[in-house]
Amino acid sequence: MGSHAISEVYYDGRWHLFDPTFGIFFYTADRYDGKATVPSFHDLIADPGGYVPMKAVAKPWGGKYDEADRAFGVQPVEPDYLKASYGTPIITLYRKYLRETFPVAYGSDDLISFPVDADLRTETELWFGGVDGSANDVVLLALNGTAYVGSHYLGGSFPPALHTWTVRAPENAVLTVTYHSADEKPPRLGFVALKAAHLLAVSREGKETAFTLRLIGPEGLFAVTCPSGAYTVDAMHIRVKN
Repeated sequence: MGSHAISEVYYDGRWHLFDPTFGIFFYTADRYDGKATVPSFHDLIADPGGYVPMKAVAKPWGGKYDEADRAFGVQPVEPDYLKASYGTPIITLYRKYLRETFPVAYGSDDLISFPVDADLRTETELWFGGVDGSANDVVLLALNGTAYVGSHYLGGSFPPALHTWTVRAPENAVLTVTYHSADEKPPRLGFVALKAAHLLAVSREGKETAFTLRLIGPEGLFAVTCPSGAYTVDAMHIRVKN
């Protein structure tokens, strides 16, 4: 959905999600009567199809909120709402992302893991993004890709993040995983072996950090962390050395 802002408002002892980007919210009744409940983000994650979408504007992005907008009231979202803009009705996309998006943060301070899948059984190297001084291509990979490709940041943003790699490669393969940063002075990255991976060496030079490791099985798992500060990912590269 590209650039997208949502808000949660706390009242009556719980959180309620409102989407100002599309002028919508969800509801526990077929018609808005002010008596039913507006669910939270986590209510929607738990049951993506269980709530009725409502809209508070005839069409979003008008750049104004005049008497006509105020008089619109609240109405159920029509089945083809914003299909002309996205090629698919926005509620169809909404329910898809609610069902499939991973990971999900349950609080602004909760550490979350962005998976990275790398299959090197037939390839000798893989790139996630290109070294161009920008995180934009990594953002687009994460938004539009069909595989787990990590995220454009590590560490102390909101929420703080790490990358959890799953690597499939020939047994005893020696691999190098290189992170390229878009930051002028990137913070130090850390490495945590989780399964069948031995760290052999770490090198840090300029904007690059490279981890050399050996798999001791057909599948290895490890995490790359940023213990202090926030690291902007320009690109990631993994290759088989032997």
